Amino acid sequence: MTRDHLESLFKKVFPSGDSIAFCDHIFRIFDDDNNKSLEFKEFLMAIAVTKCNSERDKLTWAFRLFDIDASGTINVMEMQNIIETLDKIEGRTADSVSETGNLQ
Repeated sequence: MTRDHLESLFKKVFPSGDSIAFCDHIFRIFDDDNNKSLEFKEFLMAIAVTKCNSERDKLTWAFRLFDIDASGTINVMEMQNIIETLDKIEGRTADSVSETGNLQ
């Protein structure tokens, strides 16, 4: 699956969202050979994540998602990046959150 194909699929699911930022993270985690395409094996690995059985597997995957620079630690900037990406997918911007932190 190419990056363009994945982006188009996300746009169908989240039409008002920013699929590009999310695809950056998907490819960072699952495109092991960095060829800008998810081969069948990589695609199966991505699907398998949704079926994580143990809490440890779920935490390991979540950590990989947030540890953008693969340093073994998650800093504030990485946390902020992921949260902003998830907001963008749903079409939320910084302007759509009030000063109290509630969605407007």
